[in-house]
Amino acid sequence: MEHFYQNIPGWFSYEYIYKDMIEQATDNSLFVEIGSYKGKSAAYMTVEIANSGKDIKFECIDPMELMGDYLLIPQAEKDGYSSDDFHKRLESVKEYYHLNQMTSSKAVELYKDSSIDFIMIDGDHRYQGVKEDVLNFLPKMRPGGLMTGDDAFVPEIIQAVKDAVAEYGQEDLVPEFNGIHFFIKIPE
Repeated sequence: MEHFYQNIPGWFSYEYIYKDMIEQATDNSLFVEIGSYKGKSAAYMTVEIANSGKDIKFECIDPMELMGDYLLIPQAEKDGYSSDDFHKRLESVKEYYHLNQMTSSKAVELYKDSSIDFIMIDGDHRYQGVKEDVLNFLPKMRPGGLMTGDDAFVPEIIQAVKDAVAEYGQEDLVPEFNGIHFFIKIPE
């Protein structure tokens, strides 16, 4: 299947992470994306899943409602941000994803502890939002899994990740930052 994510409006800088995670995944893996916006990154992930032939469950979490700092983006960026538009854009890959249209603080209740193999955090970029996503979803991660997030060049995101990991209190959890993304490898 050919990629079409390039034709979807929005931002997406972690193709390499998604590609690597698909390569490492086994059947029955659970991948989660917090903050799917108009579907650009989800479109990339779903095509990669389809092309892999692996049985990977991929869930998108997005309230489909602008909140926080995103309220300040220009109107042109807001147009087309709805669940209907999201599903239309991803129609050709609809069997490869599920959209949980809610905030991540509500969606966390959908997941059992130690059930998620991979999660991308790219939702609420405010300090408290990032910290809550990390703290809420760490218990949901499988041993050996990977938690990652976008825009880790923003000082408040970096601090939120560091503070969340420190508050979580598991000494062998060490966040890494590469200037764009953060990574938290869950010990086995």
